[in-house]
Amino acid sequence: MAAVRVGNAETGKTGFIDKSGAFVINPRFDKIGLFGGFREGLAAVVGDTGQWGYIDKAGNYVIKPQFVWALDFHEGLARVQVGDARTGKFGFIDRN
Repeated sequence: MAAVRVGNAETGKTGFIDKSGAFVINPRFDKIGLFGGFREGLAAVVGDTGQWGYIDKAGNYVIKPQFVWALDFHEGLARVQVGDARTGKFGFIDRN
């Protein structure tokens, strides 16, 4: 799948299309992870809550939106930030 932004940079939404160009996951995310797609079966996304969470390839949240900042998974871990954007703490999460 490939990430596709619909609309402008400020108000547009991002979704995911298949090789034929059909949406597999409708555009509903404000931001997506650094690499722009799925890593280890999950994608980091920001939705309506303004917080980062992780979805599976069906578009379902596997890890609920709860992070101020998040990176994609790599070797089973993802770096995240909790708390305030300026003074929050960083750590790593696994898929559970």
